[in-house]
This record gives sequence, structure tokens and C-alpha cells, in this order.
Amino acid sequence: MSRLLALKALVHDAIDATTRIVGEGHASAGRSAVRVGDRLPGLGDSVRAVDGVRGVVTEGVLASVRGVNRLVEALSDKALSSVPWPEAPPARLPLHEDALFSPTGAVDQLVGLLNGAVGDHLRRRANALDLGMTLRVEGAATDTLVVAVHGLGTTELSWVLDATRELGDGAASLPGRLAAAIGATPVYARYNTGVHVADNGAALARAVEAAVDGWPVPVRRIVLVGHSMGGLVSRAARAAAMRDGLGWAALVSHVVTVSTPHSGAPLALVGHTAAAVLNAVDLPASRVLGLLVDGRSDGIKDLVDGAPNATGPLDAGVTWVFVAGTLHPDPTHVTGHVLGDLLVTVRSAHGPTAPDDVRRHTVKVGGVVHHAIQTDARVVDAVLAAVTAP
Repeated sequence: MSRLLALKALVHDAIDATTRIVGEGHASAGRSAVRVGDRLPGLGDSVRAVDGVRGVVTEGVLASVRGVNRLVEALSDKALSSVPWPEAPPARLPLHEDALFSPTGAVDQLVGLLNGAVGDHLRRRANALDLGMTLRVEGAATDTLVVAVHGLGTTELSWVLDATRELGDGAASLPGRLAAAIGATPVYARYNTGVHVADNGAALARAVEAAVDGWPVPVRRIVLVGHSMGGLVSRAARAAAMRDGLGWAALVSHVVTVSTPHSGAPLALVGHTAAAVLNAVDLPASRVLGLLVDGRSDGIKDLVDGAPNATGPLDAGVTWVFVAGTLHPDPTHVTGHVLGDLLVTVRSAHGPTAPDDVRRHTVKVGGVVHHAIQTDARVVDAVLAAVTAP
């Protein structure tokens, strides 16, 4: 029931947002007409008068639409709340590839996608679709944790995408295989990827601290593993833990990032540039498109430069493992180096520059795509080799 109400609230918010976009389009058209009128002798004052009437009428109509929208929202909320819906929480999906293709799994992935696209809005509106930040423990408690952080617009189920084909087991995953290799317990983060990397990093830092404090046995080692945006959030979490003096920061031995845009993602930069250009041109079409593009979430905006203020510099306190992928089968080919996996370039995925005393491993794998690189068997083998190396 809570998800139904939350989705309904999101639809009403979208209607309000549409009225704002329509209003801006009309206003831009009016300003364009006034500019033309000012250039024609004797027409400037008349055009301004007409535009004034247009503005009053347009705002009146849009205000009426918003008012009706709010009334319908209130009445439908009351009607739905009066129905005796069962309040059982949604069952936790198994970490198995089959779950991705079940009806419940499809809903789960849709919620993850909505969080990536408008998660900041969900957070501001306290919408029940906001995934927040939670940790999911798989297996028995050991003294070592592998904390896995998924990427933009997904949930923890993304770790088992294509697992049957790539790893021979629908329940297999990079965090799971790594945990088995080092005698650890895999812990999967589930979070709202549409909010700022810094906020998610701080939330993950607190969540790990709480988990370590309540762990059945003393924790002696932690390995952070992040895919795509998850690598930035992992770095931000460790940076926040170090800044706030949280004890678990000293337990981290390795930070592994897979296809993470440490210095930004080209597609995010395109969106950022497009929004700036469109918003600078005062024409109806450009203003409307600019508002639409600029409406992308805070999390997506952080991918323009990799949120360096949140992640901090690389340091010698841990071993860093950076995995990059290339769409070209030959990872040494110049095309692959430039294009990367189509979303993240090799240079960005291989991390920022660092002092010579920083321990780092870089891995490059060809013939992969961004959304599925985390389950590539070669990536799993390379990460295991890097983390278990003496």
C-alpha cells in the first residue's frame, strides 16, 4: 500500500513539474514576442500589453491545474487510506539471477531506476519509494566483511546480472566469490542512487559502523567493492569514516572499484553542458528542454566530475584496485581506451593520480559493457588475484 501511495504521489509531482515547464515555455515565448515587438516601431507597448494578459491567463490556467491536482491527490489519498490493505512488508528477493526476471524483481528494478532518476526528489518529498541506505548480510558472520555497493539506478540484484552465463551459477557474484576466497561475509548495500555521492557516502559510513558494532564476532578486516557509482560511494564512505573518526575505517584493507567514473563520465558531462547551453538560450524549445535536462538527479550530476570533494584523494592506508572495461575486444586498442565501456573511459576507471607510495592494481578487460562488467568472469578472477596477492 505504501508503495502505491508513493507512486501516486510521484505522478502528482510530475503533473506539477509539467505545469512549471509549460509555464516557462509560455513565458519564454512571451519574452521572444516582446523582443520582436521592441524592434518594430510603435508595436512595443502593444505587444507588452498583450503579453501581460497572456501571462495572467496562463498563470491562472496553470494554477487551476495545480489546484485540481492537489485536490485529486488529497481525495484519492483519503479513499485509498480507507481501504483495508494488507501491510505486509515486501519480501526480500533472493540474490539470484532468476529474481531479476520475476514480477517482483521487475518492480524492484523499476524502483531502483526511479531512485537513480529522481531520487533526490523522492528524498525531499519523504516519498516511500526512497530506498534510503540499508545493508543486507548473506551467510554466516565471520571476522571479515566484503561490503558491496551497486551502481546508479539499480539495486543489489545487479551483482547477479548474467551470473549464470558468466559464472555458471545464477547466485554467484563478484562480492560472493571474493568473500568465499578470503573467508569473509558478503554485505550488500541497497541505497538511493539519486542523491549526492557525499550524502550516500556518509550514510554508508554510519551503516557500516552500526553493523560492525552489532556484529556477533569482532571484525578484523573490511574490503569495499563498488561498481560504477558504487565505487565513488565506497570511497566517500571511507573518507567520511576517517573524517568522523569511525573505527571501521582502520579495518579497510582494499578498495575495489569496477568501471567507476573517478574523474567523471562523458555522458554525464554531455548532460551538464547541454543543460547549460539550453538554459542560456531564451527560446521556448530550449528553455523547456533545458529544464528537462537540468531535472536529472543530484547523483547523476555528481558523475560529471566524480565528486572529488566527497571521495577525497587516494592514500597509502589501503590497497586500491581499479577495473576498467572496453567495448572493443582488444583492451589495448586505442578505440577501447578512448571509448571504454561506452559510459566510463579507461582513464577515468583507472582512478586519479596518487603519490608513489600508494599501492594500486589496475585491470583492463576487453569486450564488456558497463552495466554487466561486474559479473564478467575475467573481472572476478582479476579482483580475486589482486585482493589475495601477498
